[in-house]
Amino acid sequence: RIGKALDARVELELEPAECAVAQDHLSDLQELLNVSGLAVREAQAGSVTVQPASDAGWKKCDRCWHWDPAIGQEPGHPGACPRCIQALKVLSLA
Repeated sequence: RIGKALDARVELELEPAECAVAQDHLSDLQELLNVSGLAVREAQAGSVTVQPASDAGWKKCDRCWHWDPAIGQEPGHPGACPRCIQALKVLSLA
């Protein structure tokens, strides 16, 4: 059901100290794992849950192939994720 890493969203349950470190580096950790979504929660015991991003109703970005719940909300860029919309806006200034 998950063909590649970008098709996944991951939920990590970590002990308090580990959770604090992961929260401080959440976007970097998501990029390192190369997944479309990453959530970190505090728990007494560690666990990892991996699910298809499509199961959450997310859509796939036409530009970068990340799945995101916000795709389709920007009228000027209906198939782009917020990250790509920001990049396109910067490129249009050049």
